[in-house]
Amino acid sequence: MSSINPLVQVAQQMLLGGAVKQNHALEHATIVLLSKKYPDVRLAGISFAAGFFVFGDVPTEVILPTAQEALTRLRERYRQTVERSDADIAHLFRRSRGIHREAPGVGVVVDPGKD
Repeated sequence: MSSINPLVQVAQQMLLGGAVKQNHALEHATIVLLSKKYPDVRLAGISFAAGFFVFGDVPTEVILPTAQEALTRLRERYRQTVERSDADIAHLFRRSRGIHREAPGVGVVVDPGKD
């Protein structure tokens, strides 16, 4: 079970910093989505290793589905970023090998000056 004792939280953050960062990203994404649904409500949050809290005058039952939507969106964005990074790496590799472009129906065109 997680503690809300500030000293315990500090210790957890020092030991479990990666989890805090992930929860912090999810907290922010959740608050952004809640802000769109409830634009007149002031919201705040705090993250820690075991999760996060959202503070604001919103129905409790909307927080979990909103957090799940935020997680889905974060995962999709991460997937797109990884795919983009893979494409960038492939492009740099082709350039380093003298492959300048892909020719439709032919495959790749290699610079004859390169080995």
